[in-house]
Amino acid sequence: MGALAGALLAALAAGMIPQEAQARVTVSPSTLSVGMGETKTLAIQGATGAVSVKSSDASKIGVRLAGSAVEVTGLQAGTAKVTVKDKVSSAIASVTVTQAAASGGAAGSGRLLASNCYQCHGTNGSGGFKPIRGEAVLEIPKKMREMALSAPGNDIMKAHSQGYTDEQLKALADWLAKQ
Repeated sequence: MGALAGALLAALAAGMIPQEAQARVTVSPSTLSVGMGETKTLAIQGATGAVSVKSSDASKIGVRLAGSAVEVTGLQAGTAKVTVKDKVSSAIASVTVTQAAASGGAAGSGRLLASNCYQCHGTNGSGGFKPIRGEAVLEIPKKMREMALSAPGNDIMKAHSQGYTDEQLKALADWLAKQ
């Protein structure tokens, strides 16, 4: 380790470097597109102390702090900003709300969406790692959203849960509940 790096580490350990210089809160992604009635997640990283979130236009988007993430719900077509503040810094994400997608299509096909689950959970969700066939309609979306907001990691279910809209999760859950 070089002399400069050693000196910086010693200064940090001794509390000689102000917290403001140590960490800055960030949100990811910094731009987000969400449909009306759809909810997507922004990840918060590097926060120091308590965190608050605010929408620049509450008629366009709803925001809710959920652990180390912000849930953003599209309310009306247009644009708005989400500001995330911690004890020492703030970060802004730009949000575009698009018109609601027509019903049907991918979100209307619970069977097609659920087929992605079968590799691990068995045909029609009846086996594999954990059977999900016949699970309560409200439980699957709830569990998937909890996984999406969980701590960072390489968990395959976290990756899957972040890939679905609320409408798609409902269609998937409806299909599995009827199996």
